[in-house]
Amino acid sequence: ATGEEQWKERSGSPMRASPLASGDRVYFFGKDGKATIVAASRSYTLIAQPELGEEIIASPAVAGNDLYVRTKNHIYRIGEK
Repeated sequence: ATGEEQWKERSGSPMRASPLASGDRVYFFGKDGKATIVAASRSYTLIAQPELGEEIIASPAVAGNDLYVRTKNHIYRIGEK
């Protein structure tokens, strides 16, 4: 509500895509294909750092409960079956 910074952390890779908040998580996607997933909380809590292995060229999108990520050669759908 105040705009006060809650935490600051470096991801280690340059970002091209916009961050995405969904549910209780925030997703950051590096240009190099590395994702950083953190808890949407007042303190920095790293959840995972998966690598897609390809350059990410667009911001991710959410549809329903699925996350869509576009890389240079593929579009990934991340979600439950």
